[in-house]
Amino acid sequence: MKLKAWMIGAALVAASGMANANLVTNGVFSAGGTGWTLTGNTGFNSYPGFWRNGAVDSFGYISQDVATVAGTVYEFSFDVLGTALGTIQAYFDGLLVGTYSNTAGSFSFDVTAPDTVATITFGSRNDPSFNGLDNVSLEAAAVVPEPASLALLGLGLAALGFVRRRK
Repeated sequence: MKLKAWMIGAALVAASGMANANLVTNGVFSAGGTGWTLTGNTGFNSYPGFWRNGAVDSFGYISQDVATVAGTVYEFSFDVLGTALGTIQAYFDGLLVGTYSNTAGSFSFDVTAPDTVATITFGSRNDPSFNGLDNVSLEAAAVVPEPASLALLGLGLAALGFVRRRK
């Protein structure tokens, strides 16, 4: 009986620690531009471990289609490595989620998938220098249990304890 309880507890702990998988292919650009599509002004792009773009006079874009579940909330995150007098724009399925000018940092947004496929796109323009992008990620957002669900779980655990005590 103790072994069975231990196995159930271990399974619950393992399941609670499972991380959501990143749905973006090559989001750290370790394989160059593999998995990404370039459009617009593609005059200068390189991948020294991140996407480096030096589009002049107009935007260059990099995009990727990602399999999603319609109606599911995802965390869309990425790092802007530097925009010295330039701009990077981030889009989720055609909707602009952020514009970054003269800045660097890590950014994150909760987005809802409208369909079974969503397109993530980044636009870059930097006439005097280069922009950088790295660590692109799209993961299912963590679901926070409702108070009623927690109460129901507590009642279930109490009932299990009562049944075990009676034996």
